[in-house]
Amino acid sequence: MKKAIIIILVIIVTLFLLFIVEECIRLKNNVDASPLFVISKSKCSKIDWICYDEEGKYTEVYWSFGFVLKEEYSLNIESTEALIKYNLDKKEFLLFNSIKLWNLE
Repeated sequence: MKKAIIIILVIIVTLFLLFIVEECIRLKNNVDASPLFVISKSKCSKIDWICYDEEGKYTEVYWSFGFVLKEEYSLNIESTEALIKYNLDKKEFLLFNSIKLWNLE
């Protein structure tokens, strides 16, 4: 019985690690991708004018199983309330919301 529990725990940890590695690689290589499983997301959206601050900056945060993905956007100089054009300035992958595995700028 004890051996079965250990085997089950090893399988769960292995699957979790595979998920983290897959998400880490996929999100780093595809700029437009979002996490497969999203537990929570910022209430605002990058396509809403009201979400950007006075400097034209907005951070979108995705919480998933074991990691957080942060994307920082800025409004393009040509943007208006009717037509929003934005640039992706930075993308961060944080393991357990504290260990930065990578960031793209």
